[in-house]
Amino acid sequence: MLKSISLLKYITVFVLLLLAFFIARFVYDYGMSVALQIPVSGTLASYKQFHVIQHNLSEMEDLREECKKQLGENVRIADWNDILKYYNDGGSIEDFIKGLKMTIREDRMESGELEKLKAQGYLGNEYRITYDNKLRWQGRRHYFVGRHDYIKPPGFLDHANLDNYHLTVGSWFGTGGYALCYGKVGASLIDFNSLLRTVTKLSSILFVGILLLIAVLISMQILNKKREL
Repeated sequence: MLKSISLLKYITVFVLLLLAFFIARFVYDYGMSVALQIPVSGTLASYKQFHVIQHNLSEMEDLREECKKQLGENVRIADWNDILKYYNDGGSIEDFIKGLKMTIREDRMESGELEKLKAQGYLGNEYRITYDNKLRWQGRRHYFVGRHDYIKPPGFLDHANLDNYHLTVGSWFGTGGYALCYGKVGASLIDFNSLLRTVTKLSSILFVGILLLIAVLISMQILNKKREL
C-alpha cells in the first residue's frame, strides 16, 4: 500500500513538472511571437546624417511623414542628391554601405550567407529614397537606392548610379521594407515600440520563471509529505 502511494506521488510530481514545462514553453513562444509582431520603430542603422528605418507603407503612401514620425521633425526621407553630395564631398561609398548595413543582392550570395549577414546586423540590399524629391517614377514604382558593387543586374532599369554601379537608383513595386532618412535625430527621442518589445520579452521570461518555480515548490512539498509518511 505504501509503495503504491509512493509511486503515485512520483508520478504526480513527474506529470506536474512535465505540464509546467509545456505551459512555460507555450507562454515563452507566444510571448516572443507577440514581441516580434510589434512594429520596429526608430533607426536600425545610422551613418553620419543618414538613418535606416523599417516601415510597412505601400508604394503610394508618404514616407516623408514616416521618417518624421519615427525619428523626429528634423529628419526627412533621404534624396539621391544627398547621397551625391556626400560622395562629391569626398565621402566613401564603402563606409556608407558598411555604416548603413547594406547587403549585396541575394542572388549573388552563397547558400546560408544571408542568414550570417542578418545575424551580424545587416539589413537589406535596397532602401527607399526620393529622386529629385519625387517618391515615384511612373505609376506605383517607388524609387530606391541599391548596392550593386559594380555589376548592374540584367534587365535592371536604372535612373542613376555612382562609381560605375557601386550604388544604383532603381524603381519597383512593393509594400514595406526599409527606407533611408536624412537629418539630425533628436537625442531625447524615445522608441516606444522597442521598449514595448523588450517589456513583452522580459514579461514572458519572468512568467515562465515563476511558473517553473511554483511547480518545483509544489513537487518538493509532495515529496516531503512522502517522507513524513
